[in-house]
Amino acid sequence: MFFALAAGADTSTLAPIVTAMGTLVEVMGEVWKVMTANPLLLVFLAASLFGVGIRIFKKVKSAAKG
Repeated sequence: MFFALAAGADTSTLAPIVTAMGTLVEVMGEVWKVMTANPLLLVFLAASLFGVGIRIFKKVKSAAKG
């Protein structure tokens, strides 16, 4: 938002965007609650996060080797 204001953007055009971002965060919070409340969905969530963690570790390891 700071960059848009620095570029001379009107603050009235940013208000709907900021409101939409707040709504998106609320929706994602509700999805997170549902996924962590259901044991089956929690297993799928953990498996996907585990896979992402392994991928990041491999990239960091290969970057450290040079």
